[in-house]
Amino acid sequence: MKNNHMKKIGILLIAALITSVAAASVLALFLKSTDKVENIFTPAVSANPLINETFRNNLKEDVSIEITDKGYPVYVRCAIVVNWKDKNGNVRIENPIEDTDYILEIGGDWTKKDDGFYYYNSPIQTGNTSPFIVKCEPANESPYTEYFLSVNIISQTIQAVGTTDEGDIPAHMDGWKADLQHCSQN
Repeated sequence: MKNNHMKKIGILLIAALITSVAAASVLALFLKSTDKVENIFTPAVSANPLINETFRNNLKEDVSIEITDKGYPVYVRCAIVVNWKDKNGNVRIENPIEDTDYILEIGGDWTKKDDGFYYYNSPIQTGNTSPFIVKCEPANESPYTEYFLSVNIISQTIQAVGTTDEGDIPAHMDGWKADLQHCSQN
């Protein structure tokens, strides 16, 4: 009886080994014969806009924002950073004051919100340009020897179509917390 029991265990072990080898062979064949699938999904990311600007007599004029990526309409917001800078790029701690140290004229389709950003009042399509800074010029001579007015623009875009996963908040409200539907009225 003990011998019979050992034969049964031996047969079960051999059957288990044969089943494992067969399963491994089938899996190897399946993995080898299956073509690799490339993930061609690309997220909907909008490239930062191109900032076109003209300098005349050290004055920044005719600054426009151009949407260069291919795709959907986007909202654009820009921040203007104004500093006193020397020829080596060193920045003074004291910032110039608008309407005292410099005069800034913004295009009519832009609205400055409480967060300090200027928002274009409507979505912009790919390839379109919107005038942003009409002119920025010093109001007086720099109060600091060898420092000049430096005006830099930081821009961002966010899709103008779509909502959150729940479908209840527009993308610009979710991403920027900015109500752009009523931007031109602010």
